[in-house]
Amino acid sequence: MDAAGRILITRRAHEPGLGMLGLPGGVIEAGETGEMACARETLEEVGLNIPTSEFSYFMSLPNHYLFQGYVWPTLDLFFVARIESFECVALQATEVSDWFALLFSEVPYSDFAFSSNAEAVRQLGVKLSQDTMTTNALATDDLKS
Repeated sequence: MDAAGRILITRRAHEPGLGMLGLPGGVIEAGETGEMACARETLEEVGLNIPTSEFSYFMSLPNHYLFQGYVWPTLDLFFVARIESFECVALQATEVSDWFALLFSEVPYSDFAFSSNAEAVRQLGVKLSQDTMTTNALATDDLKS
């Protein structure tokens, strides 16, 4: 996410889900933590060099991934990182054909290649909205004291 509260959404340049929306990500390689994989995949796919320490675990969701003619049951892990802006995005054309910085209210959830990605983005938007309401309520309560 950037400082304006937008999320980075990509358009997939390969199957499965060619031309559909996704998030930077991929397979965790041997010896990597989830955060290390996020940092590597984000750099490889969109050219953003985000330190592993900036990634925080958000949630996991089951998924099915078609690979080499077989549907693999997977567990998708979702992490969040905050950066100032997306101005340095540099796409890896074999992975990503386009990118968008969208507010949660602008996300076309039905256009995602994987329902797990759409659901994680939806739930993150809900959580952030609730956190904002709680912060505003706390601020309001503080003003009343």
